[in-house]
Amino acid sequence: VGSGSGVPSMPRKRTWAPMGRCCSSTNATSTTPFATAACALAPSTPTPTPSAHAAVAKGVVDVALVDEQQRPIGAHVLFRGIDGTPDPLPTGGPRAFAAGPSIYVVDGAIRVPLAIGRYELLATHGITHSLVRRTLEVTNGAVVPVHEIIRRVVDTSTWTSGDFHLHAAPSPDAPVSLEARVASLHCEGVDVAVATDHNHITDYAPAAKRIGVDTTLTTVVGDEITSSGANLWGHFNAYPIRVPTGLAEDATPPYFDIGPAELFSRARALGAGILQVNHARMAPRIGYFDLTHLNAATGASDPTFSENFDALEAFNGIWLEAPDRIREGARDLVGLARRGMRPAAMGNSDSHRLLYEEAGYPRTFVHTPSMPFAGREARVVAAIGRRDTMVTSGPLIEMTVDGKDIGSVVALSSSKSVRVKLRVSAAAWVPVEAVEVWVDDEVFVRIPVPGPAKDGVRFERELTIPLTRDAVVLAWADAETPLPPVLPYAKARAIGFTGLVYVDADGDGRVVPPANVAR
Repeated sequence: VGSGSGVPSMPRKRTWAPMGRCCSSTNATSTTPFATAACALAPSTPTPTPSAHAAVAKGVVDVALVDEQQRPIGAHVLFRGIDGTPDPLPTGGPRAFAAGPSIYVVDGAIRVPLAIGRYELLATHGITHSLVRRTLEVTNGAVVPVHEIIRRVVDTSTWTSGDFHLHAAPSPDAPVSLEARVASLHCEGVDVAVATDHNHITDYAPAAKRIGVDTTLTTVVGDEITSSGANLWGHFNAYPIRVPTGLAEDATPPYFDIGPAELFSRARALGAGILQVNHARMAPRIGYFDLTHLNAATGASDPTFSENFDALEAFNGIWLEAPDRIREGARDLVGLARRGMRPAAMGNSDSHRLLYEEAGYPRTFVHTPSMPFAGREARVVAAIGRRDTMVTSGPLIEMTVDGKDIGSVVALSSSKSVRVKLRVSAAAWVPVEAVEVWVDDEVFVRIPVPGPAKDGVRFERELTIPLTRDAVVLAWADAETPLPPVLPYAKARAIGFTGLVYVDADGDGRVVPPANVAR
């Protein structure tokens, strides 16, 4: 995301990173689209020079990570100094991309020189796989082996994971090479990556091919339409979109001095299959719902509000430590239902760098098998069109209502009730402590999840919800316990929720829940 003032839009407390979120943006008073603010960008691999590193290195950690079939597996490897040892700053290589104390290792194998000391190593292939967590003692001249298996522990055979909001070097506020960006996604186990640079059509496919991940990671061409001019309307992703064959300006959706309705219609005219509203409530002046004064409790808005979009980013990665803001995104889905709208729920990292904005946290799971690899993009786009999605930074939460999938319209039966079936799955290292079912934007029930934590299915339940009117149903899973330090945030939360199921009580085919006057 960019900020209208050119300053970080949501600074985080950090123990290492030298700068905040974004340093360039469209300035509302400027006539130049996406004017760059006067501030320095930190490099994406802020490591010491090899000579300086070699002067203090006294041992080597030999990392070799494989899957259950003993095949090399890409991994995000993090090092933490413990017992007084400083956090290290490892270097990368042609197929290993370093940022602060972590490295994205495309092939899962690297030899890392480290100073004498004690360290904790964590290695992960994302939230659906096991976590390697080792304490290391590095001594003078020693080679410390870390040869481990990373296993898939969550069944996602009927789902495809994606990060549908990503930035790299074509964005002026994202100092990450295209190769480093696709490597980060591959190492976090993401299936689909949509390139969404600011007012720039980007294609990750050549970079994916260069580092050898083009047969596992599906890349989708897209653009983040970053409104500019006298009036700002927010940021919107358009994908899939055609790769320019002539002038880039001829294929890039217009963004300067046009309102929402024209912006959306012109993006569709250029072939955008999905239009996604990003970070709909975010300061300063980049949240579409804030700028058009959408009231989620009633569905009312300014006349400038256009409904011509397909998906809502209800969970943006900047809110990983802010569960109330994540709930706000889920409530906005209900607010749109109060207008008779049915967009897909999306969760995306909005990653601009490798460290402190990690790709895949959160991610969207789209209800379609990830295999075969051929045709994956088309299947994912079709499933988003059906609104059959869930979003998560940890637990996977599946729901049916009267046997119908997420995004469906369910006719209310003569029993005046619906049957909700839930299943929550997670890796053992992902905390899951409670599951909720919402009716509209209120929690109908919150159910504790008993321990101990284990890999795979953590919760299953069926329950009956009485209804007498149009309503929407959503399922949610969370934990007060933060995620382990696979991310550099002390309080990053594991939260997942589904898109909506729409219950039609009056049989008119249009589900419009009543306003929530209490909220």
